[in-house]
Amino acid sequence: MSFALALPERVTLAEATQVLSALESGLPATAVVQLDASALQTFDSSVVAVLLALQRRLATHGQRLQVCQRSERLQALLTQYGVDELLPA
Repeated sequence: MSFALALPERVTLAEATQVLSALESGLPATAVVQLDASALQTFDSSVVAVLLALQRRLATHGQRLQVCQRSERLQALLTQYGVDELLPA
């Protein structure tokens, strides 16, 4: 069973803490949590930190994160930081 959450349109340093808190507050108790990244338009490297923090939180509960609907720009950023394999699609 999976559950879909969504990233907002904007995730920069200014929004990162708030976005992470909002995502964490909506986490289900499912094995796989699907995160829809299709709305994400404006972002910086803070989105990588948000995704990794969310993944760590899920892992402590035996859950996995799937980042779905990635743009080419997001995929390129994840690849640049060497975390694309840590955050499966």
